[in-house]
Amino acid sequence: MLNLSILDLLVPILGIILSILYVPVTLLTLLVHRRFSEITTWRSFRQAWFGRFWYCFGWASRALFAPDVEKVLAGAHGVVLDIGTGSGDWGVDELERWGVKPGTVDTISTVHVLCSVQSPALLVGDLYRYLKLGGRWLVYEHVKVRRKWSLTAGFQAMINIVWPYFFDGCSMTRETEDLLLHSGKWTSADLRPAPNEGWFNALPHTVGVLVK
Repeated sequence: MLNLSILDLLVPILGIILSILYVPVTLLTLLVHRRFSEITTWRSFRQAWFGRFWYCFGWASRALFAPDVEKVLAGAHGVVLDIGTGSGDWGVDELERWGVKPGTVDTISTVHVLCSVQSPALLVGDLYRYLKLGGRWLVYEHVKVRRKWSLTAGFQAMINIVWPYFFDGCSMTRETEDLLLHSGKWTSADLRPAPNEGWFNALPHTVGVLVK
């Protein structure tokens, strides 16, 4: 992740501007391809809009996060449950339909996903049940600014008022690190700030490994 000093405060604003630019692009695409059902409700349009935006923006920004993410995911082994982004319409209980039983997963990985799920505490608690003893949870998630009374924390809280509307429900101020640490008993917990993130980063990360 780049460290741009105080210019880091501009990153969320630029992200919102780029997201807005994809509104007419998405609308035109849906009309041209006669996908009218996706513009009948705000929810369906927002998913189509963010999906198109993130398809481009996600790949374009991948190089910024790849080195840190790859280091974490290198620890994956055995039965791996990679929790990714999606429509949000499936539950953890469906894992058993696919033959995955509680206490049988060697590795769970979450990368930029827990910021967006509607019931993070419920999801994290359920996933913990599927992790076997000695299993590893690999984490790379953006979190609430740690310095509670700092300028960056105030800026993050202000931007987060509108941020979820442009990033499909993503919350910048979710305390994901505490949520993970208190989701169950861990024999080892090594979560830390991502390297090279400055004081003015309004999208700081927690990165590391939890061992059950």
